[in-house]
Amino acid sequence: MTASPTKPRNGNHLTLTAKENKMQVHFINSGFGTDDGVKEVEVHSLKIDGYDRPYAIVEHPYVPGDSCRAEFTGTKWVVDFD
Repeated sequence: MTASPTKPRNGNHLTLTAKENKMQVHFINSGFGTDDGVKEVEVHSLKIDGYDRPYAIVEHPYVPGDSCRAEFTGTKWVVDFD
């Protein structure tokens, strides 16, 4: 399932329902030019930054217990490890 962000009504947090706690995220490292593909990961939170751009805090696919920031590009969620 791909989660698409919506503008929050109050505050800067978006809420996911219990059945929507995972999403497809594309993992890359633009500095090295590597592409680790798309992985389904757990979503910890969805937020809007100061420029009204959506981002998500998601589980790290390689470091158990860690998290990383995924940014919505308009068509997909991307984590750039660069």
